[in-house]
Amino acid sequence: MEKELEYILGAMDYEIFYDWSEFARDQLKVPRFLELDPDFPAKLRTQFAELLQSRWMSADDYERLTGVSIDSDELLYDFLGRAYRFIFEGENPDDPPYPPQSD
Repeated sequence: MEKELEYILGAMDYEIFYDWSEFARDQLKVPRFLELDPDFPAKLRTQFAELLQSRWMSADDYERLTGVSIDSDELLYDFLGRAYRFIFEGENPDDPPYPPQSD
């Protein structure tokens, strides 16, 4: 997993979960990140899009990385797709995506 993608996905844990979507968007504009790597936002967008296309991460992988349990890969990718559109395309700016509750 590329470091930019791991960084954002790793930030989707329960401790900051209800702020993570804004956090993820804000990280794309942090001057320190842009100073270290001006291509950070573009790299992250590409890596996130590749994850959505290839679907290489399982719900179990996601839980190991974030501590957030999602019942199926289908629900995971529905959530990640909404997260991608929220972060990169500005979809539903007042309604950030949250993962489905695990049974």
